[in-house]
Amino acid sequence: MIKAILYGLLGTILLLLPGFLLSLVAYPERNQLGLPSRLAVSLGLGVLLNAYLGVVLGRLGLLRTSPFLLSSLLLWAGLGAVALWRGAYPFSLLRGFLSRPREGGSTRTGGGAGGK
Repeated sequence: MIKAILYGLLGTILLLLPGFLLSLVAYPERNQLGLPSRLAVSLGLGVLLNAYLGVVLGRLGLLRTSPFLLSSLLLWAGLGAVALWRGAYPFSLLRGFLSRPREGGSTRTGGGAGGK
């Protein structure tokens, strides 16, 4: 029973995650696509990407579990990197954390000459 639940969870992740990451690449802003629309698009794109990945691996004679999972992980990493580069909204918090100002640096935003 637990094995069937784990297979279902893994299958859901394999279907939704690549499509979700590709939707973040295509529509990086939060207001460009609502959550229900993004989930529907993610499902469709995930099926498309996994089918394409299966065809490519089948042509190469590598359509087995390990190569499929490894190539899926590489695809997820690539799509996640592009989504991060494009400034997709889940990654905007991470991007802000990575680019915080250095210690001892000036944090003034005023642009005038001198003060009192």
